[in-house]
Order: sequence, then structure tokens, then C-alpha cells
Amino acid sequence: MNKMLRFLLFAFLISWVNAQSGNLRYMINFTGTGNSTVVDKVIVENLTKGSSVTVNSNETLVLTDLINSINQLQEKDNFVLLKLDNAGRYQLNLNSDVIDATNFSIVSVDGRTLFSRSFLLQEGLNTFEIQLSSGVQILKIQNERGFYSHKIIGGSCANQNIRIDLNQVQVKSSVQKTRNSSSFVNMLFNEGDLLLFKGYSGNDITYVSDIPSGDKVLNFSFVDCHDYDGVHYPVVKIGNAVWMAANLNTTKFRNGETIPYLTSTAAWSTNSSSACANYGFNASQLSVYGKSYNWYSVADSRSIAPVGWRVPTDNDWANLCADLGGEAVIGDKIKLSGADYWGLENTGTNSSAFSAVPSGYIASTGASYYQGLYGGWWTATAGTTTGKSIYRLVSSTSTTLLKNEYLKNGGFSIRCIKNTIPVLTTNSATKILSTGFTSGGVVSDNGGENITECGLCWSVTTTPTINDTKKQGAIIGSCFEVNVNGLVPQTTYY
Repeated sequence: MNKMLRFLLFAFLISWVNAQSGNLRYMINFTGTGNSTVVDKVIVENLTKGSSVTVNSNETLVLTDLINSINQLQEKDNFVLLKLDNAGRYQLNLNSDVIDATNFSIVSVDGRTLFSRSFLLQEGLNTFEIQLSSGVQILKIQNERGFYSHKIIGGSCANQNIRIDLNQVQVKSSVQKTRNSSSFVNMLFNEGDLLLFKGYSGNDITYVSDIPSGDKVLNFSFVDCHDYDGVHYPVVKIGNAVWMAANLNTTKFRNGETIPYLTSTAAWSTNSSSACANYGFNASQLSVYGKSYNWYSVADSRSIAPVGWRVPTDNDWANLCADLGGEAVIGDKIKLSGADYWGLENTGTNSSAFSAVPSGYIASTGASYYQGLYGGWWTATAGTTTGKSIYRLVSSTSTTLLKNEYLKNGGFSIRCIKNTIPVLTTNSATKILSTGFTSGGVVSDNGGENITECGLCWSVTTTPTINDTKKQGAIIGSCFEVNVNGLVPQTTYY
């Protein structure tokens, strides 16, 4: 008897799985914020499957588990499914080329038909309102020209009556199509696949990684990141920090002065000032690896980082590790996936979208080592040993991001981190007189840049700015103090 029950259960599971195949269909749209609200294109990489597609600005990404079953209904009838609320209400906009009798049904995940109704589609835009009960249900649309199914999630009320109503029709002569057949880009996708989205807006590029579990609108926060050479770098937000998603490749400091470019082992081994080179002093090295820089260029007052960016400290790297689960596991999360760069033994997933490559390093002797096996980056933090500074390193076969020190004339890659707003604490007023007082503040975080001017501004109206009366204070370490005088007695100042 038990064997029979197990067999029946097994047979039911097979039947249920077969019934569900092809039902996965997620629609992903894109928006932009920050520098731009316009998304020119998105390159989508399925890191699990190793495939990619390009989605242009007027297109919607369709994730489906049956890429070859794009049905006739989708090709000839344009549709948009919009979620109206969390109570299981959706709006379906279906743009038809012809007048056609069409059946709409709501089916449970175990195959039971919960609701069915037929409509005569008009040539033009047909707008429907759909009400679901709780849980996951499947919307099925069928006519003589094709069949379409889409998994959607209902509301929180289990007793809600399911219904589908035709709300409005706009005939073709009075409405333009909301989409055409070229508006959809299909991508093979299974539940749990990790996707890397690369959003482009003008020169700005932002990376986002995600494992979609339904229809969604994915936002790119566009940030300017370009060096003096005009090279624009992709960026990715991890935790509260925005990082470059590519290695620095600049030949100039921020002020436009050239970083000395060395072309031989001998020149590198005897140098003790700011310099850069290609791995192996190979002029035709792929730009994806970036250049190798010695630490003198990292510490150079002319600044090697783009405007608004800086070379991260070791503490910044420690925060990155904490955001991604710790030093022992971060390695796989930051390495590019696949064997193209890291080799067949690569265990990287790039789930963080950091997109690390194995650029190798240049030793203090000028010899180049381990491109394809190791990726290393200087920090802005000097080491505890004289003549050495801290770097971070990951290998193709390890999940750990190592921390170590090396001689300052060694060459590693550089990743930059975006500056933040300085943190200032204003001191309470002291030495208060009828016409003046003393105050100041403490800068607990300079945001990654040197503070050049501190002071107080005041006004008889609230929220004064530097456009009101102001006075500069003397900076002593991270503190400053200002003596204010010449005020009008019996007057309130802010």
C-alpha cells in the first residue's frame, strides 16, 4: 500500500511539473534616476546560463522558460499587464490587429479552472480589469491565432470573487499601438537564475544584479564616473557605497598632468615616484584589465581618481566585505563568472556585480605575475611596515579576499569609490554676548576629500545658507572655531 501511495505521489508530482512548464513569464521594464531618467539600452547577462541579450529603450524584457514557444498571440497582439494594487487587481491592455473571439481564463497552479469568460476583441486597444483571489494563479488567453499564459500573484483575500471585465475599447483608427512585435526581447530564464543588468544612459553606465521572481520595474541610479582621458567607467552600488565596476585605466592625474608610463622591467625596478604600466609592459593589453599603478601614484596629491571619487581606504574594503558576507566568502561574489578571464577553475558568480578581473600584478623588481589567476587592488592605507602599503587580493580558486602589505613601488590595479557628503557636527554657541557669540564644529568624516574651508553662516530667517552672512573659521585638525560679532541686540538669528 505504501509503495502504491509513493508511486501515485510521484506520478502526481511529474504531472504537476509538466503542467507548469512554460508558465514562467516575467516582464521586466527599466527606469533611471540620478544623472538621468532615460535608459538608452540595457545589456542583460544570465550569469547562470552564460547567455545575454540587449534591450533597447522602447523594449520590454520578457523572461521565459520556453524561449522557442513565443506564441502567435504575443507576436500579433500587443499587451501590457499592470498591477493596480495589492488586493489582486490588474489592468490588461491588449492591442489587437483584428476583430477576434478570445477566451480568458484564470487557472490554479494545480490545473483547476477558477474562472472563464469570452470576449470579442476589437481592432484596437482593449482594456480589461482582472480581479484575483489570494495566491498564485495563471492567466490564460486563447483564440484561433494563438495561446498565451502568464503566472500572476493574487491579493490577500482568499474569499475574493475572481472576475475579468472589459472596461474600454479604443478602435484602431483613434489609437496608436502601445507596443509592436519588436517591443519585446525574450530571454531564456528559470527560477533562481542570477542576472546582471548593465544600464546605459548617455556616457553613464550602472550595473545591477538581481534574481527576478516576478514582473518588476528595475531602476538604474546613474552616476558620472569619468577620468581626465574621457574614459567612462561603469558603477555599482554595494551596501551604502558606490564603486567602480571596472579597473582604473587613466594615464593622467585629475589636474591633467600625465602619470609617467613605464615600458620596461628596468625602468619599473628603479623608479620611486608615481608611475603606471601595462601588465608585462605589453602595449596591446586588453583595456578590461586596466593599468597597474604603484602606490606613489595612489598617494599623489594631484589625485589619480576621477572628480568626485577617491581610492578606497582599507576600511572601505572592510565595509565591502561586511556588505557581502565577510572576507571568507566575498571572493566568489566579486569575481566575473565563467572561464573567459579566470579560467576553468573559476568559482566566481559575480552576484555583487563588482565584476573583478584577474589583472595580476607587477612586482617591485618589475616582473609581472599571475594575470588570469589573481586580481589585486591597492588601498589608500599605508602599511604598518615602513615602505609598504595595504592591498587586497583574490585568486581564481579561492572565495577569500586577502589583505596584505607590499612595497610601494609594486604595481596593482585600482578601483575607486564615490565620495560621500562630509559629516559635520555643529558645536553649541558659547561666549554669548548681546552682539556676538562663539561656535564651530567637528568634521567626523570628510567624505573622501580634503576640507579646504569651514565656517558659519547665519540669518534672521530659518535655514541659512552660504549665500547669507558667513564667516570662515580656522581649521585645526578636524575642528574649527568662529567668533561672530556685530549682531543686532534683541534679534533672533539662525
